[in-house]
Amino acid sequence: MRREWQARRAPLQWEAFSQPLLNALITRSPQQLAELHEVTEGLEYRLRQSLYTLAQPSVEALLAAVKTRRYTHTKLQRMLAHILLNHGKANMTPTELAKGPGYIRVLGFNTAGRELLARMKQTATLPVWVKPSAGSHPHLDWDTAAAAIHATGMPRPAIRDMYADYLRPPIMV
Repeated sequence: MRREWQARRAPLQWEAFSQPLLNALITRSPQQLAELHEVTEGLEYRLRQSLYTLAQPSVEALLAAVKTRRYTHTKLQRMLAHILLNHGKANMTPTELAKGPGYIRVLGFNTAGRELLARMKQTATLPVWVKPSAGSHPHLDWDTAAAAIHATGMPRPAIRDMYADYLRPPIMV
């Protein structure tokens, strides 16, 4: 965290994602927005109407335009995150979420962890991925997309950073 703060890559604010988010809102119909998680009770129409009233294209201005007593700021932020990440309602049902993860992704390990990984590859009920590029799963697609979108919010985004999370090997300590 300290390294990211010092490099001015953290914390990221909502405004860092205003262009891709506004693009997602502009290019989707209300019906397409309604299919996304947390877009409920006609918020798809309120979002589209609010776009027309914005004095400036910003996420904070959009949140202020959509905010009512009924919808908390936090609920609206969660909804915008799901819109940005394209999380459909069908994928976020309690039944789907109860299925749990489809894989175990190794982010780092030490000598003892290496021994555990060797055993886990033989005994784990889920696939253990040291290299995410070696597997395929919808959740991995979500992880990769989220990391790429996060990288685009950086002050000086670089293409190599967009998929670094996917391509970078685990850290060995």
